[in-house]
Amino acid sequence: MPSLDLEKIKTILPHRYPMLMVDAVLDYTSDKISGIKEISSDEFFLKGHFPNNPIFPGTFFVEAMSQLSNILMYFDLKERKCHNLIFLFMTIESAKFRGQARPGDTLYIEAIKKHSIGNAYKFEGTIRINNRIVAEAIFSSTAVSE
Repeated sequence: MPSLDLEKIKTILPHRYPMLMVDAVLDYTSDKISGIKEISSDEFFLKGHFPNNPIFPGTFFVEAMSQLSNILMYFDLKERKCHNLIFLFMTIESAKFRGQARPGDTLYIEAIKKHSIGNAYKFEGTIRINNRIVAEAIFSSTAVSE
């Protein structure tokens, strides 16, 4: 069961606090990856979303799924000798928000690669809190040279 800690993730993703949405990778294969994000009360966006009732923004669920999938893309493209890449959204086909995340929650994030063509990849993502689905999305990303 391969895993990655935050320091290894920082060598793969260009994101940094406060926009890094993956704290650890729990496991990955060639077409599936799982990881976590701990929601802290210090998150900058919680000060205004919403005061006295902090809720993790739904759009950040999609960002977390995307960042996790970018790690899977990195390993696939590295095998093809592609280097110095940044990862960008191409599409968000659908997103469903079925619950809320609050400070103290742990997001269990999963992304499954549906297919890829060149540097373009399509994924299905899911986020769970306590085994309950709170977000799902179908999205595409690409990798481009820095």
